Amino acid sequence: MTTVTKGGVQIFCKDRGPKSAQPIVFHRGWLLSSDNWGIQMLLFGGAS
Repeated sequence: MTTVTKGGVQIFCKDRGPKSAQPIVFHRGWLLSSDNWGIQMLLFGGAS
């Protein structure tokens, strides 16, 4: 888990899978949390 800060805005990030893989960005929407993407992150990033 990582937190990125730019221009006073703090963004929480989860990094999964091998570093050599193509990145996929899952963006949470209104009233959702990053936990809603857990199954997809396991599928695309491997169970690491």
